[in-house]
Amino acid sequence: MPNIEDVCARIDKYTDRLSNQVRTLALGLLAFAGGLIVTVVTGGDKAPKIPGWLLDRLFFIGVAALLALALDLAQYGSMY
Repeated sequence: MPNIEDVCARIDKYTDRLSNQVRTLALGLLAFAGGLIVTVVTGGDKAPKIPGWLLDRLFFIGVAALLALALDLAQYGSMY
């Protein structure tokens, strides 16, 4: 039967791994969506034509990624 310290160490390891994956995915989505939005907005005539509904969805993807990063930061801060 494992003791409480072993269980806590395993849980800490899993939550750390999950937190790293959330941060990596959120930063990747933020970079992708932000890159497309900035390209369309600042590209002028050479920018690819992206429909308005897609820009709206890219904006909400960016907001969701920022929210995930903020919640991850709040979870990290609550540990201390």
